Amino acid sequence: MKTGLARAAKLMRHYKHQGIEYFWDIEGITEDADALQAVIDHLVEHCQNLKIDYVVGFDARGFLFGGAVAHALGAGFKQIRKKGKLPGPVVEVSYQYEYSSGVLELQDNGTLAGKHILLIDDVFATGGTAKAGIELVEKVGGIVVEFVSVIEMPELGGRLKLCDIPVHSCISIIENTPVAEVEYCVDLFVRDSKTGSLLLVERLTEPAGNAMPGGRIEPHESAIMAAMRELKEETGASRRSGAATKMLVALNRDSRGPKVSVVCDCMADCSNLSSEPEHTRAFLVKDPEDLPSIDTFAFDHGQFVFEYWPRIIAEEALIEPTLESVL
Repeated sequence: MKTGLARAAKLMRHYKHQGIEYFWDIEGITEDADALQAVIDHLVEHCQNLKIDYVVGFDARGFLFGGAVAHALGAGFKQIRKKGKLPGPVVEVSYQYEYSSGVLELQDNGTLAGKHILLIDDVFATGGTAKAGIELVEKVGGIVVEFVSVIEMPELGGRLKLCDIPVHSCISIIENTPVAEVEYCVDLFVRDSKTGSLLLVERLTEPAGNAMPGGRIEPHESAIMAAMRELKEETGASRRSGAATKMLVALNRDSRGPKVSVVCDCMADCSNLSSEPEHTRAFLVKDPEDLPSIDTFAFDHGQFVFEYWPRIIAEEALIEPTLESVL
């Protein structure tokens, strides 16, 4: 299966479109029977145990894959289309995507109410289209189980908009390079809710070094659920609040292979820290001046922490007087 996806990735082509230098197209995949079969088989295998009632595809290239996946899963298929294309009563949502805006519609005929829905599109970029699709399905009473795509462009941050929904993609574009089956992870910029100290871990296994807590997003798991699980397992801390804030994307972040991380900024109760024996050691850093040397960090975490922490402190210093005046 992985060999087939690697072949599909190599067949992808890009061209300049509406000012975007690298506009990636799926035509190289769809015109090659083996590559097309590999992508469809991969999506079906990934989703086969989700108990999907309906697959909902986006106008128009989401239809190419959505119908095939629905057929293989024994599910129905519904269309999300641009405004004015669907007959009968519809619900609509305005949305913004990479280079324009528009309105999407979904038929409101009671079919999806209470049903488990798989959303599918060809490209996942800024997340505007996917987020609009989730809103449409929820408007008619459907339950979105997962969003899947053929191509993902993680540098555009789509997962930051869908951090509470499981997301899966076949091919990721990293540094303008199509890569099959990239590992997606969460990393947590965690501060203690009482002291404001930053929670870090010392990794004792390769790649060794200091890092933010985090780990792999498991299949069918949302980024937020993965963040809560990894924080508890790796440090013993309990998340109090937080939100996805940034994507860490680079081909060589991890010596073991391509890896993309969703960074969650959160506050947590760090009063009872624990560690994973022989794997990690959790520790707190009082303020940015006490951070370990940047070259002791793994996965580009040092660069992020050294830039992000002082900026957040400065922003909070500006907000606090405003809050005091309101109170």
